[in-house]
Amino acid sequence: MRHQRYLFILLASLLFANTSYAGKVLKTTGKKVFIIFSPEEEGTFANNDIFYLTDSSGKKTGVVQLKKIKGFKAVAVLGKGKAQRGDVTIFKGAGKKSKKSKSSSSNVAENNNSEEASERPSRRRNKMSIKMGVLFGYGSAKQDVNQGTSTSNQTGSSLGLRGAFNYPFSQSLELQLLGGLEMFKVEGEGTLPDNSGTGTIGTDINYLGLDALIKWEAFGSDSFGVKLIGGVGIYHPMSSSSTAISSIATVALGEFGLGVEYRAGNFSIPVDFIYYYFPSGGDVTSKLMGLRLGILF
Repeated sequence: MRHQRYLFILLASLLFANTSYAGKVLKTTGKKVFIIFSPEEEGTFANNDIFYLTDSSGKKTGVVQLKKIKGFKAVAVLGKGKAQRGDVTIFKGAGKKSKKSKSSSSNVAENNNSEEASERPSRRRNKMSIKMGVLFGYGSAKQDVNQGTSTSNQTGSSLGLRGAFNYPFSQSLELQLLGGLEMFKVEGEGTLPDNSGTGTIGTDINYLGLDALIKWEAFGSDSFGVKLIGGVGIYHPMSSSSTAISSIATVALGEFGLGVEYRAGNFSIPVDFIYYYFPSGGDVTSKLMGLRLGILF
């Protein structure tokens, strides 16, 4: 049964992958209309919300109002028109909670519902729209260099500035492409290059970095999300100097992390914690953990 449920959720996700804020009519009984939404739509609609019904040609055939919600399924009441199995629902607006229009409490409820109706689709567009912006990064860097008889342990920091392009595949899955500058600098005690003794040695590199990341929103709401992050980066040294290592080349690395995102209106603010996995470089082992903060429009 568990495997069947997962398969049902997967099929439902594929069914609604290209439909924003919409559901599908499973069956009708009199005035009752049984609707299923995408699992990703769960929590984005509420009792009394109003939806249009459209047939396979896209023509509006009726209007329904949600009365009972369980997960991503709902029971609605047909207000006007007709409903048939397979009809698609399109969000119209939040319904009134009370018909006492002359009372002040009803006016407040009506205003609140009106605000919800206008904000909810706006936030949904925010999650499903392509975004571009800028990210600033700061990281803690470490580099260990095997010098034969000893190991030089070097520490430092990394600063980054990147342009960002986010392309959503669904409400919870997106591709993020980054491009920009990453400055890596470490130093520590070690054997000097001329073998004249020990002293401070280090590495200073200005990379041109390109990153391709997949970000999956594990949980959240219209205005806030927690995301798991994974991807790869290619970093090419534009300029470098080092008294610790003999050669510096282009490096490909893995990136893994956790992020949070605050969404409001037409912009969002991501905060990502990233661990960079550097491949083994023989006598050189590098580590970097960083924090990225930015704004996307």
